[in-house]
Amino acid sequence: MVYDFEKLKVIAHLNSPIILGGGFLTFDALLAAIVFERTEDLQKAHNELPIKRTGELFHASSAILFPDVTEPRTFTASMRWQHDMSPDYFKQKRKVSALRKRDFGNVFNTYNSLVAKEVTWYCEGDREAIHELLEGVAFIGKRRGSGYGEVRNWEIEDGDYDGILGFNDNPMRPIPETLYEGNKDALKIETAWKPPYWEPTNKAICFAPDFVK
Repeated sequence: MVYDFEKLKVIAHLNSPIILGGGFLTFDALLAAIVFERTEDLQKAHNELPIKRTGELFHASSAILFPDVTEPRTFTASMRWQHDMSPDYFKQKRKVSALRKRDFGNVFNTYNSLVAKEVTWYCEGDREAIHELLEGVAFIGKRRGSGYGEVRNWEIEDGDYDGILGFNDNPMRPIPETLYEGNKDALKIETAWKPPYWEPTNKAICFAPDFVK
């Protein structure tokens, strides 16, 4: 598919607090999650997005928001040995001991709940294709099933930035040192910079934005 890329500003107007989960919610990651949910096709989710890409780096910023209130929220989840152990463990052992089973139980996760009017991203993308993907998306971020990150409406405008470098050439997303051409005084951390973002091998020392996370 041929896309018509242009600089865009995408805004999610919120009805409820949002939880980002401590990472960078890049716009390409958001769209990839939407595509995968609809198609269950990782190839499409990671490689056929309506976002410009230079090599493996998407022209898509991290989420930008300015919360009025930030509050910690703790959630309880049940960790069951039958479902939460690595498949590699079952390749090595046929049985899980009673002692090992007792290591599992309830786990507690604490996130920051951010009260903000909107979340913004900048990107170079295809306006029409992005609009089609976002249409009907009512929740974003983590703990969506608990009512967090409810989107009232989406707005797509002409943008000033390409989603990589912003004001004063500061990074708008994680960018590996080897690919970075911006302000060298920016924040530098080890983090994932390309999909799949959960894959440890996709981490590198990156220049990154200091947006609220």
